Amino acid sequence: MKITVREMQSYPVQIGELTVYLSEYQIVGGCGISEQGTADGSGTVTAAFPKGTRLTLRGKLAPSSDMAAIIAAADAAMRGGTTLPLHIKEIRCDAVRLIGFTLKEGQEFPELTLLCYTQSALVKETAA
Repeated sequence: MKITVREMQSYPVQIGELTVYLSEYQIVGGCGISEQGTADGSGTVTAAFPKGTRLTLRGKLAPSSDMAAIIAAADAAMRGGTTLPLHIKEIRCDAVRLIGFTLKEGQEFPELTLLCYTQSALVKETAA
């Protein structure tokens, strides 16, 4: 008899009222700058401004998950264009917009990817 134990490291991420257990995430932030040429032929930064932050959240779902409810909640959030609060581990953002999602089945565990965007600050939560 062969027994295989699979352990998946995951953590809950809450977007509005939807809680998904994710195994990885990527956050990409940046800023824009304006440059202007100077008399000596070099350039100088005349303005800098923050750009929005893109978040890619990826995880696997239990086969018993209610896929229809997850798809409906993600689609409603995306189409509604509303901003939702987001919590990832100790990071909080008050206004995240869901801009895309992918639910891929056909594997042992269905895979969910959420694409989000925010112009709000990402804040480290402090212990109460």
